[in-house]
Amino acid sequence: MIKKLSLIFGLIFLIGCKDNSTKIAEDTKIDSEIIEKPKQEETFKLKLKGVFNKDDKFAMFYTESELEKFNPKKVVTTRFIGSEEIQEINLEAPSKVYPMNIMLDFGSNKEQTSIKIYECILKYKNKSFKIKGGDLKTYFNFNEGIKMQLDSLTFNFDLFKFHGKEVHNPYIIGKKKLTEVLDFEL
Repeated sequence: MIKKLSLIFGLIFLIGCKDNSTKIAEDTKIDSEIIEKPKQEETFKLKLKGVFNKDDKFAMFYTESELEKFNPKKVVTTRFIGSEEIQEINLEAPSKVYPMNIMLDFGSNKEQTSIKIYECILKYKNKSFKIKGGDLKTYFNFNEGIKMQLDSLTFNFDLFKFHGKEVHNPYIIGKKKLTEVLDFEL
């Protein structure tokens, strides 16, 4: 009788173990399936990290060839709410557009008399290039309406004469150093 009970318990134990080993094998199979990587995003992005005190709208103009001039047909804009805290302003080119050069327009709000930029990050696919705020003059030409302060992070906006009129139009245009970054780094 004890032999029969031992045999029955042994069979139950073996059957129970067999189910677990099958389940373990199925779990392993699930874990070993190939997961497709998402396709790389083909969108050029520019992020400004800084302090922008007043509500405004920034714009990124772009060219796609060397001989092309900046024009209002190739521009992306973003509106934001001003804050005394550090925030990020994101500008994203249309899908599959890669700029040869860029111009950043720092808005039209005349009450925005200064901004502080800690960094400017350019990103395309899986690569990015960071420009510290103090290095912006290395990569961009500033128009007459922008004056960099001694801390190299604060940029004051002043009115300047354009065709005999005083205007508020602070913008920066990429130098050759920036176009080299766009050509070779990203």
